[in-house]
Amino acid sequence: MQHHQHWRRTAAAAMRARLTANATKLTTTADEYEATDNNAAAALTAVAQRAGGPPPLAPHSGVDAGAGALGTGR
Repeated sequence: MQHHQHWRRTAAAAMRARLTANATKLTTTADEYEATDNNAAAALTAVAQRAGGPPPLAPHSGVDAGAGALGTGR
């Protein structure tokens, strides 16, 4: 009977170690993703500020060579 108890304790300890390792990996991955997302947002903000703000929803001129005029009443 003691052999089975030892095996159960060993298996439980191994499972706890794996769960802890997986949780650590997930936390690290989430932190890295958040940092990447924050860096991308900062880069987009910097580009918009250098360009004088975000682009307009409709072009300032009456000429539109692309599909930007779709749905704008032109």
